[in-house]
Amino acid sequence: MKEREASFSKFQQLGKVLMTPVMLLPIAGILVGIGSSFTTANVLGVMPFLNNEALQIIFKIMKAAGNTVFSNLPVIFAISIAIGYAKKEKGIAALSAFLAFLVMHNVVSVFLIGIGKLDPSALATGQSLILGVPSLDSGVFGGIIVGFMVAWLHNKYYNISLPPILGIFSGTKFVPMVSIVGAALLGIVMSIVWPLMQNILSYMGEIIYNTGAFGSVIYGVTERALLPFGLHHFIYLPFFFTNLGGSMTIDGQLVEGAVNIYQAMLASPTAMFDVDITRFVMNGKVVMAMFGLPGAGLAMYHCARPENKKMVKGLIIAAIIPSIFTGITEPIEYSFLFVAPLLFVVHAGFSGLAYLLTYLLQVNVPGPSAFGGPFFEHDI
Repeated sequence: MKEREASFSKFQQLGKVLMTPVMLLPIAGILVGIGSSFTTANVLGVMPFLNNEALQIIFKIMKAAGNTVFSNLPVIFAISIAIGYAKKEKGIAALSAFLAFLVMHNVVSVFLIGIGKLDPSALATGQSLILGVPSLDSGVFGGIIVGFMVAWLHNKYYNISLPPILGIFSGTKFVPMVSIVGAALLGIVMSIVWPLMQNILSYMGEIIYNTGAFGSVIYGVTERALLPFGLHHFIYLPFFFTNLGGSMTIDGQLVEGAVNIYQAMLASPTAMFDVDITRFVMNGKVVMAMFGLPGAGLAMYHCARPENKKMVKGLIIAAIIPSIFTGITEPIEYSFLFVAPLLFVVHAGFSGLAYLLTYLLQVNVPGPSAFGGPFFEHDI
């Protein structure tokens, strides 16, 4: 019984630690949503008064500010976990986490470039610039690993006493140094392990394409389930921009990749809707973003304790606005991902069901390729 209570207490602590970065997502989502929506050609065509230089600069600034949070979520999680689990000297823990995160990705970069698996001038799927460093995209999962590693090292060594000759490095000064060493070793491990996982997902893409309706379910489930690990790109990007997402001759020109085909369809006066193409352009995600997740948000509000309802209401409303209008679902998803992971498993399952239903019923609701929201988009 005591062990169960201790485990539950640790799980609650994790939820509280992760709530800090999660609370940043709603405002970031709103900024990106507004900035993206009011700079698109479709919206400017309907509301030409927005095509004002000063307004456009403001909207682009809002988009850039929000994207700063989304682009740096892994390091934000790393720092938050280190601060949350550090027993004392939390500032040193935060500094150590930031250094460790940088070291890990720099080691990954050097290692993969050295063995010829990473070309900084032509990054492959699953590789991206992390704080300016060409590296593997390990998503928030990589940040969480770094955060826990630093927290453990910090609590173990923040009050260490070294021999007099090394006394200057005793205590908190030792934590950043040992964190750098730990991060270097972690970077080597990630360089070996993470690409193997990415290769497995690449093979899964071929299975998805060749299994019709069942493949649509796999596509929807894995695209959501792999979001926390930063591996969801391996599910949708090959379908978006390569012939795995289909090939079609439109107006005499061969076009490959679901997004490219979809855009060509929009520009063509004769091309017709094809569910085998649009099923890869976030058909199912639109359903979840517009209806499923707002419903989940309403359920969270009703289940909140009376004294917390006002706070929860503000958080949920801010999180579902970008979900409905632009398909940016991370704010609402991260609000329950870490505090109720089983609920996220259910959510991933419902996402697969949404993709299945839109495929079987041949519903055409693809949204922007970047997000998956149907607002401000043309339809076929």
